Amino acid sequence: MSVIILDIDNCIADDRWRIPFINWQTDNPVWRYHDYHSLSGFDMAHNHELYINTRHDIVIFTARPIMYQAITMEWLKRHGVGHQLLMMRDMDDHCHSVELKEKQLNALFANTNVKAEDIVGAYDDRPDVVEMYKKFGIPAEIKFVHDVCAYTKPKEIQNADSGQSNGADAGDLQGARQDLQGELFDDRGNPINHVPRRSKAKNSRRSQQVAPVSNDDDQSYPTR
Repeated sequence: MSVIILDIDNCIADDRWRIPFINWQTDNPVWRYHDYHSLSGFDMAHNHELYINTRHDIVIFTARPIMYQAITMEWLKRHGVGHQLLMMRDMDDHCHSVELKEKQLNALFANTNVKAEDIVGAYDDRPDVVEMYKKFGIPAEIKFVHDVCAYTKPKEIQNADSGQSNGADAGDLQGARQDLQGELFDDRGNPINHVPRRSKAKNSRRSQQVAPVSNDDDQSYPTR
């Protein structure tokens, strides 16, 4: 058995165009990233060499909350990212990405037959996550599409927050959203003329973190 671990956002998916949709005006992390995650189905795929025609089993660790599982799985299928396991963030888990992916790694070991020595590569856009993998003796490498961090508040918004009341920079964000709306294209090159507005989130909480996926032979991933 040989396994590789892949990240999604800014590793195999170009999320840069979604970053202006992050709502820095709210302290609630679910609402802050709701638009950002909801639009992920329109991302272009990158770093194809990591998953196209690979002989290794693919396991995906992502910090996306599990409420976006359907969007994520559809995107993976559409872009030919065959995988045996998809692990996502619980809705009530707001820990740092390093801590989250270490928990996902330990869950992989606890719930499947995969051992550290079976993992031949782990790829993430965050250097701190890559270092975490290396502490487990896993060969790991930084793979990214761009150098814009989706978890760092932009400097212009930090400056606005330091001297203005909440919401003072909303116009700038709205302008960025309007600019992006006219530049979006789907995978067939057709222009996207409408970006969905944020809908009310359901209050239901899901306890599951692991979203197992069958492979092409309809054989589920080996578990203990």
